[in-house]
Parts: sequence; structure tokens; C-alpha cells
Amino acid sequence: MALDSALDEWGWSAADWLRYVREERAGMPSKPRAAGAPPLDEGNEGKTLDDFVTHPLAVAAKLGHTHVLALRLFSTSLHARLNRPWFVGCSREAPHPYPVLVATLLDAWGRLRAAAAEKPTLFTKFGALGVPETDGSRPCLYCVFASGEDVAEYKQRGCLEMGFLTASKYKATAERHAYKISRTDSYLLERPTLLKLRTDHIVDISFFSVTPQEGECLLPPCTYLDLKSEVTVNGSVGAREVSFRVVEAVPNLIDSLPKHEPTTATTK
Repeated sequence: MALDSALDEWGWSAADWLRYVREERAGMPSKPRAAGAPPLDEGNEGKTLDDFVTHPLAVAAKLGHTHVLALRLFSTSLHARLNRPWFVGCSREAPHPYPVLVATLLDAWGRLRAAAAEKPTLFTKFGALGVPETDGSRPCLYCVFASGEDVAEYKQRGCLEMGFLTASKYKATAERHAYKISRTDSYLLERPTLLKLRTDHIVDISFFSVTPQEGECLLPPCTYLDLKSEVTVNGSVGAREVSFRVVEAVPNLIDSLPKHEPTTATTK
């Protein structure tokens, strides 16, 4: 199936992103970016796809070129095109346009989760198991609650994220995105709202992302979110003080995800 030719905020199409992550050096694209586009591959300038494949975390998870290519593609605007069919529905007559990419992403996610469980010291060394909370409690992930419906409705029945769910290990990143969306989308709640995800399944893909400064982490499709307590906190976006609603949620993963055995042999 042909790649979508629509242009994103970078001024790039899906084909442009595929060429960049597959063939070009990080931070050195052949096509100029649109004015005001976010920084590209900060800290990874000059790296090739091979370099990302040889990252210690990729090696620990036994990720191949296709896995890393899929992760890098997902970190671009292609993630919206990848997730959209999950929400509008797929059928025999209208199948998902990127089924191989979805399958490869799920496999990469499973491999990274298994490797993190097997080698927590290595993943902690790279900061790939989240950032501890300011009170010293275990790391959480943060994402924007982007819905026109009242949070109370979701707290009663929970919510199911149909597509891949992205969240940041950095609270400030989620606050910035929530504030930006709340100023541009009138359907959103009056206060910028974040979901604070308490989970042991932190799969950090920022090391392969085209925007590593975002601290992007990934949860698989059909993750059910059980919403719990709610608090109001004051934060800042730039020089502006902003009041945020923060709703704590517990992600529950489906049982049919790919399972991966430990990557090293055990001895009795």
C-alpha cells in the first residue's frame, strides 16, 4: 500500500520520514524542515540506523534493523496514521494499512519489556526504567487526557486505549503538550489534564526516537486504564504558571501480547 502523502508539522510526508530514518544520518536530513518544527534527533546527530541497532539496550533486547526502524518510524508523525485505524475500525474490506509495522512494533515492545525485566541494572543505568517521583516513590509515566467528556465518566467505567498509548517519563513534557492542546482545541476540558500512569511495564523508546528529549514510552494497543484519585497541581510552561488536573490511572495490559523468553541461558 502506498504511503500517505499528507504533510505534517515538519512539512514532511510518510515517505520523507521513511527515507530519513532508513537511509540518512540522524539530525542531517536531506529535506528541509518547516519553520518552527521541533528539534530533530538531539544528541544523536550523525548516527545511522546501524548505530541505533547497536545501542546496548537494542542489543540486550535482541532488536534487529526492522524493530529499530519501526520504533523510529513510530516516533514520527506516522504514529497518528498508525493509530487512526484502531479507532475508526478495521475489517476485511478495510484492513489496517500498516499491518507489518504494527506486528513489528508489538514484537519490539515485548522484547524490550523482557530485556528490562531480565537486566534491570543495565536499563536503570540508561534511565530506561523511568524517573523517580520527587517524593522518592517509584517512577510513573505521564500523558495528556485529551477528551471532551468529563473525567468523572471515565472514573466510573475506566477507558480503553484502542491504539498504541504513548506517555512520557518526564512530567514537564506532558504538561507542555497538555497546555498546548488546551489552548488550541476548544473541545477539551477547561483545565489541562494529565494521566499519571502507575505501571511496572515501562518500555522506554526514547533511545530510538527522532525526538529523544520527549522521553517517550510506549504501551500496547487495547490497554485498559483504571482511573483512580484526582488532584490539582500547579506547574509551569515556560514562564507561565498553569493549573493542571492530574488523574492517577493504573494501566492493565491484554494477555495476548507476544511473550519473550529471557535472552540468556540459565544453569541449574
